[in-house]
Amino acid sequence: MKYVNIVYDDEYNDCDIISVPDDLLCDLENQTDALYEWLQENYRNGTLPEGYYSIINDKKYPALETYGIINWLNNNLYDGKPVVTIIKEHVDFCDEYPKIKL
Repeated sequence: MKYVNIVYDDEYNDCDIISVPDDLLCDLENQTDALYEWLQENYRNGTLPEGYYSIINDKKYPALETYGIINWLNNNLYDGKPVVTIIKEHVDFCDEYPKIKL
């Protein structure tokens, strides 16, 4: 397993650290792209699942948080098994880990 920084809006002092299998680390960028495509498709279709949207002025907008990323990866790659996990939340960026920028 490898650790990965999740970075939102270039906020390097408020990252989440997740743990992913070694084989996923090599394909993480492609999987993140697939997640974004899935999110946008569900937004266009009006079918955003709970946990993947924010409501602003009574309208649903796509929103992606670390728990949503983990849930999507586990459901789509590991049959719902808790393989990808959160290690730490709201921590400073760790230079020794790769990153996903959202």
